Amino acid sequence: MVPVNNIMQPVETVHPAMNIHNKNYADLSKPSAYGCISGERKYHDLLLSVFQLRHRVFKERLQWDVSSINGHEIDKFDIHDTKYIITTDTESNVKGCVRILPTTSPYMLSEIFPFLWQSESPIPCSASIYELSRFAFEKEQSVKGYGFSSSVIKLLRNLILYAKDKKIEQFIFVTTTIIERMLKIQGISIERIGSEISMRNAKTVVTIMNINSQTEKSIFG
Repeated sequence: MVPVNNIMQPVETVHPAMNIHNKNYADLSKPSAYGCISGERKYHDLLLSVFQLRHRVFKERLQWDVSSINGHEIDKFDIHDTKYIITTDTESNVKGCVRILPTTSPYMLSEIFPFLWQSESPIPCSASIYELSRFAFEKEQSVKGYGFSSSVIKLLRNLILYAKDKKIEQFIFVTTTIIERMLKIQGISIERIGSEISMRNAKTVVTIMNINSQTEKSIFG
């Protein structure tokens, strides 16, 4: 777990590209090009911004029963080698983030929410399947209806670029039926596992996102 009261130097600033896709090309050899950071010391300032955003979203806005330390939402899955995909503004403030966990190690669905897995198949444990969790973003006043904001689209683009680089074929995650519907409207290739369950005053489902041409086209056009 990252100690929030520890000042670490040096800090590496990451500026995810504002418009990543130019003829479906990005330099995948440079993780900073698509906003990938980890729990390493050099990302300390960005990590604090991630945890502060998560506190504002999950503790304050959604009022989830999560642990926060001095305004930073952190749990046992936030360790030194955990990966995060982020989007930032021009001043390196994190505007959106999502955590990525390998299913070959303990992850939230396997450890915290195994009761949500409604399938005869074993709970995923594969090098080509990763879990998404703690998806958080700042509200944008201009967003209306069921569309994703520009910040969310940028985050999804960064996420797909990360998946292509790491040869990830699927992302699995727990979400609400509202988000599931928005993903479908966007045109992303998703599958629901089992039926919805009421949790935290919301209808919750386990969803798989396929990293394929349909998903890529829906995000990049």
